[in-house]
Amino acid sequence: MDHRGDKDPELTEPPGPAAADGAASRQPRYASGQYFFEYLVVRDGMAKFQKEEEEKTLRAITLFCFPEGINWAPLTEYHSETFSFVLTEVDGSRRNGYCRRLLPGGKGARPPEAYCIISSVACFGLFSKVLPFLCPSPSAVEEMNRVVSEAFLHFFVRTVGHYGSYVKYGRGGGEGVFEKRSFYKAIDSKTTRHFVKKFIQTQTFDLFMQDVEQRQPGPQQGIFHQKILEYQEKKKKEKSKKH
Repeated sequence: MDHRGDKDPELTEPPGPAAADGAASRQPRYASGQYFFEYLVVRDGMAKFQKEEEEKTLRAITLFCFPEGINWAPLTEYHSETFSFVLTEVDGSRRNGYCRRLLPGGKGARPPEAYCIISSVACFGLFSKVLPFLCPSPSAVEEMNRVVSEAFLHFFVRTVGHYGSYVKYGRGGGEGVFEKRSFYKAIDSKTTRHFVKKFIQTQTFDLFMQDVEQRQPGPQQGIFHQKILEYQEKKKKEKSKKH
């Protein structure tokens, strides 16, 4: 199966100023920190003649997906439809296009979108069943957002959830002080420690810790702190079972 209509760029995080085959853009720094990911590098190793052929194919696919023209007026209702077409190359070879056209999720009038699979296999029955799984629906997007959010939350709970032990308050009250070096030095994994050492320099973490330092010591509220307590309790139970 050849997904020619949708190519994923390769994302990398170079250690210094980017020197890549494609284009690199640098994000601005802020006084209170910096973006964790400063570079977006797109690598493209295709030769010039390959790019030209690719562009011709993509233009042809667009015309087949929207034979009525691509300048559609925004719509509020549109019944999804699935259809197929055949691309014939100059050498006589054929490739089959399987397309599903639908109205994307959202509110108000919006133009329809088309999802297309290009394959040398001629089997409309098979691909007509595959396409609905590839096309996002509002419920699928919500589920994906939920899964991604939970994954990131769990990751940060495991890597920086011990920050509370390294915020020290004076006897007379006032703002706390975050012991940054002791915090990342306490991490056993060398790889995780390297990541955290970089992450604590970002604006995201800097703003988070500013808020923590300004609070009074005591139990914290919020979903992140709740997940930290759950994770710590889980670790205690696992440790007690080993002994």
